[in-house]
Amino acid sequence: MEFSKVKKMPEFCKKPVDYIDFWYSLKAFGQSLTNSELVENSGMYFRKRKSQITLCTYDCSGVKAYNTTKQLIKEGFNVRTWSWCKKDFEGVDVKKDYNEFYIRSDWGLNKILDIQKNTKSRGKIRRRYEHGEDNYTISMDVKYEDVMDLFKAWREFAEKRHFMVIIGHYKSYLKLAFEENTSIKLLGFYNKKGQLHGVAGWEVSPDNKAQITFMKHRSGDNKFSNYFWIKTLEQILKDKVDMVFCGSTADKLKSRLAMDKRECFTFSTNQIKKEIEREA
Repeated sequence: MEFSKVKKMPEFCKKPVDYIDFWYSLKAFGQSLTNSELVENSGMYFRKRKSQITLCTYDCSGVKAYNTTKQLIKEGFNVRTWSWCKKDFEGVDVKKDYNEFYIRSDWGLNKILDIQKNTKSRGKIRRRYEHGEDNYTISMDVKYEDVMDLFKAWREFAEKRHFMVIIGHYKSYLKLAFEENTSIKLLGFYNKKGQLHGVAGWEVSPDNKAQITFMKHRSGDNKFSNYFWIKTLEQILKDKVDMVFCGSTADKLKSRLAMDKRECFTFSTNQIKKEIEREA
C-alpha cells in the first residue's frame, strides 16, 4: 500500500468533528515517535514508522477505513487505531472505547456550582477557585525552557499513570508550539515565587472549535487542578468558541466540572484478525 506524506492542513481539519481532527494535534501525533511521520492514503490519516502504523482519523466512509485497516493487517503491518465519536460507522462493527469530554459556550463556574449535590460541594469548588485566584497569576507569555522544566517535573510524579504512553505526543506538540508559526496557544500559571506551576495548550479551528492537547502541572498543590481547568476554559471561551474538546483522561474531575461527555468507538483489530483467519 502506498502512502503520501501530509504536508499541509487537510480540509476536514477546518471543521473538526473528533478530538484528533485538529490539525496541530494530529500533526504532533504523527511525529510523536522517533522517525514516525503523518501519512495519508485515500482520505485516511496514519502515524507510520516502518511496519508500525496507527489509523489516526479518516475522511471517508467507515467501510473503506475498516477494509483498509484489514488490508494493512494482511500485509503484515502492526496496526493500531484511534477512537472516534462522530465518524461514519455505518456498515462496520465497532467496539465502545472511552468517553470524550467537551463543553459548549454556555459553560461556566455557575453551571459547575449548579450540578453540585449539596452546599458543601459548592463551597469546596468556590474555595478551590478562590485559592487559585489568590496564589497564581496567568500569562500567555511562556518560555520554552520553563515549560520543558515543568514537563520534566510532571513526568517524575506521573510516570505510573496510564496516559504516559502518549508522552511523545505532548513533546511533539510543544515543539510545534515553539518552533513554528502555529495557532497553538499556551497559557502559563505562575505561583507567588514566579515559578511556572502549570501550562495549558490548545488550538482553535477555523470554524471556532477548540481542542486542548496539553494540560500539565507540578505536584504539591492538591487544590490546583480544579482551578487549572476552570481558568483555562474561561480563557479559551474568551475567543468566542462554540465548543471545546477536552479529551478523555481525568474523567471524575471533568464530570465534577460539569463537562458533557460522549461515547467513542474504534475498530477491533483482534476481531479483524479473526475475520482474516476465517477467510483464509
